[in-house]
Amino acid sequence: MFLTRAALVLALCAFAYALCVNLYVITLPGPQEYRESAMIVATDALARGQNLYSIQNQPQLTNMYGIGYHALMAPIVRIAGGSTLLAHRVVSTLLTLASCFLIVAALRRQKLQWSLAIVAGVLLYLDLAIRGADLGQRALPETILARPDALGLLLFLLSVLLPLRFDFSNKSLIASIALAVLALLTKPYFIFGYGVVGAYLVLIGRRKRGLIYLLAGGASFALAIIAATWLMPTYAANVITGTAAASAQGSFSHLFAQLRTYLMELPGVILIVIMSACAMRRRPLALPTFAAACAFVILVVKLGRYHGNSMIYFAHLLTPFLLLSAFGAIAITPPARRWGWLLLVLLDLLLLPLTAQRPPRAHADVWARWEQLLATKKNVYAPPPLDWILVAQHKPIYDGGLSDSFLHSMERPIYPPERVLRERYAAFLADLRAQVEQQRFDLIVLPYENGGPSLCFVPTTAVERFYRPIGQLDLPMDWQPGWCGVVFEPTKPLGP
Repeated sequence: MFLTRAALVLALCAFAYALCVNLYVITLPGPQEYRESAMIVATDALARGQNLYSIQNQPQLTNMYGIGYHALMAPIVRIAGGSTLLAHRVVSTLLTLASCFLIVAALRRQKLQWSLAIVAGVLLYLDLAIRGADLGQRALPETILARPDALGLLLFLLSVLLPLRFDFSNKSLIASIALAVLALLTKPYFIFGYGVVGAYLVLIGRRKRGLIYLLAGGASFALAIIAATWLMPTYAANVITGTAAASAQGSFSHLFAQLRTYLMELPGVILIVIMSACAMRRRPLALPTFAAACAFVILVVKLGRYHGNSMIYFAHLLTPFLLLSAFGAIAITPPARRWGWLLLVLLDLLLLPLTAQRPPRAHADVWARWEQLLATKKNVYAPPPLDWILVAQHKPIYDGGLSDSFLHSMERPIYPPERVLRERYAAFLADLRAQVEQQRFDLIVLPYENGGPSLCFVPTTAVERFYRPIGQLDLPMDWQPGWCGVVFEPTKPLGP
């Protein structure tokens, strides 16, 4: 059919473009968003045998995502010779492609022809790797960067699709719980798949199996968090209660902006799902359609209002199941009657590349100047975009990229007691102040945004008193512009 071939050709062209951008981003010397270096810091610390969640490593190594991604990356960076942006991005890209392959494989199980299954996989890849339209809400293709997103997404999809593939057998449900535990330890919201599978079993009348699955999964999660916190004392405070406190900050305006953007990027697939659901009301509810509906509810009720991320929750939790549902409807539609669906697919294949983020520039000269400047110093206070340089030069880290999240970790933690966390935070700030006043920092770099310092742990008034500014350099992140670093040196020469 002409439209099928046209969709495949357009999809392959879009995939080639997105993959070229992806491969180019892998090679860029500096971070592409403010906190990307946080993953390099955490992996480096774990590879060197440090406990990321010990009390003494807070808030320098605070990490609200979990240990899973760094446990995977630590042996890789040992082999690669160091914790680098390159190594992390390569792994993220491979894991992202694996998730797209899962969508293709799941649709082939539904007897959808290869060409259209590949189109669905490409649409997911476009949504993850290049999306970023400023149609109401700026978004970053964070999944392909040095972040735990790609690993969490793969574990999440496996936890849902594996039971579906094996008709919810006992072994597949046990594997689903194990995958959900790993997903929880990688990025907490990816346990969503566990809830979907359990609720779906109850919905389709397999209540006993569903309830046993939910109870066994809940017990497994509790044991995993207890064990993690026993080994890493601030794990629950950072990853569970801290994440919950942070996600409480949000607004409906942020949600509506994301919904508007999402509707303008994937209108075809959304229309197919809605129209097919209305046309097939008498058919049993399919798991992908149920999962898409649950994801939409979770996004509206909670995650979509959180200001910490833009569009990424939609791409992870909603897009895979919308694609499975839409292309599943195409699979059961006679070829002669698919033309309407295929026209809508072609629309999305045009919109996603057209609304993609522009490829970032390398800015190699600017990052090289930062490397040269920091190489001559021993003790530097620097913002997260420079952490990858500090790691490579084996310098101490004071702001690991997610350190400000420790403020949320101190809000009503289960363990350790709030008093312990606040005492540690106060001691950390006191040490920084003492280092500033005693001019123990060889260099201080303050991050400036919109003309003023932002996200600083060192007391800026003390910095202005005991240090003098000697210039500024951009922190050039094209996908998150507007940052620069103002450089300060001591007002008097340091002693020997």
